[in-house]
Amino acid sequence: MMKKTDLFSFLSRLRSVSARRDEHHMRSNLSRFCFPVLLVSFILLLSPASAHAAKTQDTGPLAILQRIETARAKTHSLFCKIEVRIPKESGKWSHFPMTVEFLAPRFYRTEMKMAIEGDVLTVADGKTIWSYEKKRKRVYRQDQQKAIDYLREWGPYDPTTALLVPEVPLKDLFVLESASHRKGLLTVLLRPIKPVPGYEEVKVVFREKTLVPVFAETFSGGKTIGRLVFKKCRKNIKIDPARFRFTPPAGVKVSEVQ
Repeated sequence: MMKKTDLFSFLSRLRSVSARRDEHHMRSNLSRFCFPVLLVSFILLLSPASAHAAKTQDTGPLAILQRIETARAKTHSLFCKIEVRIPKESGKWSHFPMTVEFLAPRFYRTEMKMAIEGDVLTVADGKTIWSYEKKRKRVYRQDQQKAIDYLREWGPYDPTTALLVPEVPLKDLFVLESASHRKGLLTVLLRPIKPVPGYEEVKVVFREKTLVPVFAETFSGGKTIGRLVFKKCRKNIKIDPARFRFTPPAGVKVSEVQ
């Protein structure tokens, strides 16, 4: 059985370097696969449909979640530049730039530059999720359907993976705690129905008039444990399907995620 984990428990480990890096990698493999889906999911949440629901009479939690479902179905492709920020003990932030490409229904590609781990390329081809650590010259492979099945059983261990899985209704995974307006911003707060390790709430904020994403945050114990800052996003553009294919480089070890 796969270990229950999440994006920000993985990223929090990047704050320090230890001699146990191999163990770190193996224990954080599931979150490494979930990471790009998380980013894409946050952007899909920031849709005209969700903003409309918060501004009309149909503002009940189930209605808003349903509008998010509808908006997700209308998003056929996506390109985005995002900056991942993780708080340090000193009070400063670590910054990790990333690009994300998405093609419905289950294809995505991300490239992330991490100071400690080196560049990481992740590709989901609809059946398999590949994660290539260029610096370490390692490839991790996971069955994509198994990741979805795990989501059904244990809940949204990765904050909003479910937003890209139509067969798992959002109302079965999340409680929409609030959808508020303030100073030109719309804020949506979600809490998983089933308690999951690593985070307790997810907040997404975007500009109300233009619906341009500002940032998303994940919380645990009342503290921010990770932030996604949106730099540039384009929806429903033409993307070459070949971008979502991956062949392990010759001589690189491939590890299976069970």
